[in-house]
Amino acid sequence: MNVGQIALAFPKSAFVPVVLGFFGLGTGYLIYGPQELFRAPGRNASVDRASGIWGIWMPGFCQLLTGVYLFVGLTWFKVFDEKPLYMAALAFSAYGIHWFALGWNRYQQNDPRPNGGMSIAFTILSVLGAFVFFNVGSWPVGVLFVGLAGVYISEFFASVDLVAPATEGTTPLKASGERALGLFHTATGLWLMYLTVATTLTSRAISTYPAAELDTARRRPSSPSSVPTTSSPRTTPYTTGEWAWNHRKLGGGRRTPVCRRCRLPGAGRTQRRRE
Repeated sequence: MNVGQIALAFPKSAFVPVVLGFFGLGTGYLIYGPQELFRAPGRNASVDRASGIWGIWMPGFCQLLTGVYLFVGLTWFKVFDEKPLYMAALAFSAYGIHWFALGWNRYQQNDPRPNGGMSIAFTILSVLGAFVFFNVGSWPVGVLFVGLAGVYISEFFASVDLVAPATEGTTPLKASGERALGLFHTATGLWLMYLTVATTLTSRAISTYPAAELDTARRRPSSPSSVPTTSSPRTTPYTTGEWAWNHRKLGGGRRTPVCRRCRLPGAGRTQRRRE
């Protein structure tokens, strides 16, 4: 066999690296948000250099790394196969690259007015992300994209004064836009921290609904003997509480009827329960 014809097959992975992007962007938002909302600390050359460095590395590098990782996993190695992850890869890559520009401009104290045009493009991307994830039922990530849309709509008014577009410095409209930007940055940053914690604790892919996983975990059967301790296929009889847990649908939260010859979840083939 020709060496060039050898194809490597990698197993599917349930550990999608979105938590790195969540945490990086959330950290950046919690640095920028309070500064814009409460004017603390006040803007000066030293503060701008510090926040610019944070902007480049945390929301910039962390998101870009996550986006590239997802694209490679989806296209080259095919360790991920969930279609919503394509939208996640696009968003993390684009948001990460644009944070390199935002952080560098803040570091250099450059004119923020060109951010107005950027905010239009990223508002469209945010609306697209909200549509995709609400459509697949992953509402926590959909809420995140709604927050991102609010960020970029506010960014437009914080960057461009529609009354006097050529005016430099702060005007009342720009000041209101900056306050709204700080509010969305802070609120969305806190939501990103929730997504980081929820996704890490559930160790599932992005479209398996972190909030639904945590809610389901709180409702597991209280008896230790009725909780599955392994994900491998089994043929031993199920208790009443155990089959209720194993046959619970995460998406709709409904329980399907179970017959004596049902397909056990995650088994990969039909398993028959012993008498």
